[in-house]
Amino acid sequence: MLSGSAKTLLNVDAFHGPPIAWARNLKLDQPMVDIFIEPDTEGTLLEEQWRSWAHRQEIIRVMHALYIVDAELSSILHHEPIQNFESYTFSPTCSMTVFMAPNSTDWKHKHLTESHQPGDQPSSIDGRVLFSDPNSLRQIPVHSRFTAYAVLEGISMRVISSRKTRVEQVPTSIEFDSLLTAFYTRFLERREQHSRNDPLQLEILWHLVYMETSADFNLLEKAIGREGTRLELAELSAILAWATSQDAARAILHASMIQKHVLAMSVVSEFAIHVPRALFWAGLAIICYMRFGSKSNTPPHSSPLGPHRFPEFALFGMKDSTSIGGTGEHGIDDVFSQKTFLFSIIDLLDRIGHWELSRKFADILRAATAFVSDNYEIRV
Repeated sequence: MLSGSAKTLLNVDAFHGPPIAWARNLKLDQPMVDIFIEPDTEGTLLEEQWRSWAHRQEIIRVMHALYIVDAELSSILHHEPIQNFESYTFSPTCSMTVFMAPNSTDWKHKHLTESHQPGDQPSSIDGRVLFSDPNSLRQIPVHSRFTAYAVLEGISMRVISSRKTRVEQVPTSIEFDSLLTAFYTRFLERREQHSRNDPLQLEILWHLVYMETSADFNLLEKAIGREGTRLELAELSAILAWATSQDAARAILHASMIQKHVLAMSVVSEFAIHVPRALFWAGLAIICYMRFGSKSNTPPHSSPLGPHRFPEFALFGMKDSTSIGGTGEHGIDDVFSQKTFLFSIIDLLDRIGHWELSRKFADILRAATAFVSDNYEIRV
């Protein structure tokens, strides 16, 4: 999936369905009740409970992984997922601290300690986590980071599906504000200072989902020539309208936060599978904003569109700055800042890891820089 080969990616897309069908046939996707441990359990019984629990956790994590891969493939290839993304019904994972316990005694101590921490109840999901109901996120224990990751991928697919199925109007971030705010408050707010050490990089995915609420990336990819230089009149009208809208400014501000989080990561970090797509779409948004925002007959947004206009930025104290690209000096309509930001994104894609997919995305953005110039003609 991360090889960068179109043929390999299509093969993965074609054959990741059978494991999902196999798991359903074995009923591995059914909720599992967590094992109850008595504090005085020891010896052989404790060892048996530990091994049984570990086997269940392995199954749960495999189901989570299939769910995440399904979402990522659907996003990259712009097609419908195989699994249901209306809700989330899997059992939650434990924390990595408990999962990596070296022996049964250590596991018992960590498991009992974790299960009594505030906010980490319930230990199993009895009902569905509905992506239309922010309150249902409370069913996920705070320590279940891998489950939070899968749920956020599910919200991402819900956003994209809503955009495809709505006829009268594309979805706006307003529809998902309460859900994403609830997610941030429960899973990210208290960990913001540790975000650079988060192996799942949930903050990056959270900003990516907000970008998805503000832009149709299938349309943006078409706009830079994915299917040639010809656009339908309706598509051109839509991209011109987007480039001068608040949604465009909002998407770019979230793109800037993605860049900021990637820059803050340790050089030895292994980046999560959504990070290359997040950077690619961040670069795609700024390219289309630069190209079409300057060509539209509609005047750019007439009122200030700094982060203070968008409530989600207040969650982490970003209220006054309107800079992008980490310059701290220029606003989103400054051409120098836009170009600096774009080339920074390309550089990060080249450097973030050993995956060829990242380099392929960088090559696409590098080639698309010519698209920003006046010499590139779009036919209708």
